[in-house]
Amino acid sequence: MEIRIGSLNNLDEMIELADLVFRPKEKSMRIETPIMYSRENIENGNTFIVLENKKIVSFVGMVEEEISVYGYKIKIGEIGNVCTHPDYRGKGYASLLLQKAIEKAKKDKIAYLMISGGRSLYKRVGAVSMPYYLYQITGKDKKPDFKIRRFKEEMFQGCIKIYQKEPVRFIREKKFAHLFSLYNGKYRRKVMLCESRIYVIQKEKEILGYWAEGERKGEIIIGYNREFAGSRKVLLEAWKSKRGKKNIYVPLWDKELQFFLGKNRQLREMGTVLLIDLKVLFDSLNGLFRERDVNISYNINGDKYILKANKEEKIFENLTTLAEFLFCSRGIIPDGAWKEILPIPLPSYGFNYA
Repeated sequence: MEIRIGSLNNLDEMIELADLVFRPKEKSMRIETPIMYSRENIENGNTFIVLENKKIVSFVGMVEEEISVYGYKIKIGEIGNVCTHPDYRGKGYASLLLQKAIEKAKKDKIAYLMISGGRSLYKRVGAVSMPYYLYQITGKDKKPDFKIRRFKEEMFQGCIKIYQKEPVRFIREKKFAHLFSLYNGKYRRKVMLCESRIYVIQKEKEILGYWAEGERKGEIIIGYNREFAGSRKVLLEAWKSKRGKKNIYVPLWDKELQFFLGKNRQLREMGTVLLIDLKVLFDSLNGLFRERDVNISYNINGDKYILKANKEEKIFENLTTLAEFLFCSRGIIPDGAWKEILPIPLPSYGFNYA
């Protein structure tokens, strides 16, 4: 057995393993997660493999990203496409590779890792639930006072400008036009085993918002890995104007959309998040905390973390319980000064899904 960093020379074999595990019929992982398998990501050493007899039998992929949280930049990572060949499971290979990814994340000063799954494999290393609110709405044929059009390539720049106004988002320095096309069904009819399409809201040629939706067996999914951006009031009006039941996944920080959708909701775990570097996280968001009149300080005493917001102190037994608190992984938002800054906002994957 040999552990290595993946390279362009074995790219096809890495994708072949991911297809075998996740998409044995569609063989679409290269198309569905293009950022993961991009030349740049592989050359940056973000893919990890186990070989037996010169054959790749286990794989873990990571993508390093930069996000904006109310204008403050944070470096984060995403873990995805974690897989082991069926004939080689039970040997702990995925755990070994996950540790390699975590080591690189620490070295690269990543604040936290978002993981597209909730397996015990992730929770054993301290990952906690990444919570969303699930709302279910039923739309009716009702003509709004704006136009809803299927996305076309000439709308791309207008949609990017709308996305840039999102308070919590990925910073997209690369060309994302191909990902818009992917989620609009140009390259494949199915993305993540769902029919996928993007709609754009326009009024007098001005783009007010857009959303991607996936449909599987009559169920329409919006949010999480199906992105939306723009005026929340207009988005909700658009969703309600189109016939059919819709599941809307809303991050905890999106208070405006929650206000319009109401209190009838469920808390759902949609993946997990692993806190990597508390100092990087707090240093990155220090300005945001100060703007909200909250002074954060912390110290580490053995395994314990002592955290203080203004004069309110809390003690955590380990990094996992601290992460549960910071990301409000159980859906409970604390009172006092903590309420002003928590939960730490996590970006929705949207088209950056890895």
